[in-house]
Amino acid sequence: MKTAVSVERGEMIIEDGHRKLKFDVKMLIQIKQYCQTKTDDLEAGGVLAGRENISNENLIIEYMTFPASNDIRTRTKYIRRDIFHGEFFQKLYKASEGTIRYIGEWHTHPEDFPQYSYTDFQNWKKIFQQSGIDDYHYHLIAGRKEVAVWKYSDKLKAPWILARVAWDKMNIS
Repeated sequence: MKTAVSVERGEMIIEDGHRKLKFDVKMLIQIKQYCQTKTDDLEAGGVLAGRENISNENLIIEYMTFPASNDIRTRTKYIRRDIFHGEFFQKLYKASEGTIRYIGEWHTHPEDFPQYSYTDFQNWKKIFQQSGIDDYHYHLIAGRKEVAVWKYSDKLKAPWILARVAWDKMNIS
């Protein structure tokens, strides 16, 4: 099955079977600011959260966390360690009375066309097992020239690439 991707007003919309994932433009602008364009830029990342439309299972991904002081950041590694990420999500979840849910993770790679690493795969696997959510997680990796989105669950043998979208196609700076 081919995945459809569209970009409207800077919003990235990915069709995953019967479900659409809508990434908010403001969030994409913030992620792009962390892209590793200089040789000394460090990887960055955080949590993705959003709302699920109960009538059609579409996901509107509009919240994210940013690197925090206790996270581990190097040129080629990002490990989310700071308790801020969990606390931020719990506040969102409580304030929304459970309508905001965990969607996945985002991070940058120091490459033009990002590909998940073995470390990324192991991390996504661990997060899925700990989450208790029996649905797919969606993970975004931002490279210098494009953004790539994968879906993952224990139902899949490996993360499934859903989309690759060039930054310049989104008309955001």
